[in-house]
Amino acid sequence: MKEPVWETIPDTPENRLLFKDDLVWVVKKSRGKFGKLSVAIPGDHGVVISKWTSSMGSSKVCILTEDIREVATTQTCIRKFGSLWADEATEYSSIVDWHVVKRSWVDKTYVPLIIMRELQTGRRPKGKYVISRAGNSMLIKFMNSDDKMWLSQDKVHPDDWEVVMKSDERCHSVRVPQWLAVKGGAFGSVQ
Repeated sequence: MKEPVWETIPDTPENRLLFKDDLVWVVKKSRGKFGKLSVAIPGDHGVVISKWTSSMGSSKVCILTEDIREVATTQTCIRKFGSLWADEATEYSSIVDWHVVKRSWVDKTYVPLIIMRELQTGRRPKGKYVISRAGNSMLIKFMNSDDKMWLSQDKVHPDDWEVVMKSDERCHSVRVPQWLAVKGGAFGSVQ
């Protein structure tokens, strides 16, 4: 894929804001440190899979490339050229089917876990199980833990989310990122 012609993409404040699932191009090498993640080099491009702010205040981004590598850089080293969920595809976002790339990565990296949805209680329950008002999160606990946590739709394999939301069953097997399973205590306590 060729680098986008940046003169055709407006440099507005909206285009400088980054969100998960935005399509970005690395324009310069970062001097930042990213732990075990590889540093993105100029020319790397892909879909944003996560972003965070370091303890020093710099905005950092993890990008999923076309060849399913996870690379990291700082937000000042990238330019946005589209979004995975844009209404209309730009000439650059339609060259690669980024939905297929992200789906391959999700299939490869998410781990299966058994969860139990929390039952609705209270004076006026609106449904059988506790879900957020927007319907994009559910209150769950893992089978081997008593700790409850909110599990959002963007942290669950799309196929599994659809099955859980259509089902009346309390227990389900869902695929989630490994870091979330560890954080939630699915593998026991973290030392």
